Amino acid sequence: MRAVSALLLGAIAVHGLLGLRRTAADAADTPAPRSAARAFVRFALLTLVNPTTALYFTALVAARGADARAGATAFATGVFLASLAWQHLLAAAGAFAGARLGPTVRRSTYAAGYGLVAVLALRLALTG
Repeated sequence: MRAVSALLLGAIAVHGLLGLRRTAADAADTPAPRSAARAFVRFALLTLVNPTTALYFTALVAARGADARAGATAFATGVFLASLAWQHLLAAAGAFAGARLGPTVRRSTYAAGYGLVAVLALRLALTG
């Protein structure tokens, strides 16, 4: 699972970094960042498929035993809503900043983000 995860992260990083190789003229023709509504939907979907959060809190509820099962649904719902709120805060901040940044700064932040994903892929591949 670790190797598959590392390969997937590596593929995402390489795909993103290669996509940044466009010329400056192409970057000037790039449309404005996605709308806030698209960012909202994207992060809502990412929240739904976030396995780390789901596994962590499932294990936490299971470890508490039968007494905690009665409140497990409320707890899981609360965790989901908190995660969703955090993802939407990030999406709103990104949409707000992205609409005000020039193409060069956007490309730099994309490169830094994809570089971080590449570092995480390498770290995952080399540990354990």
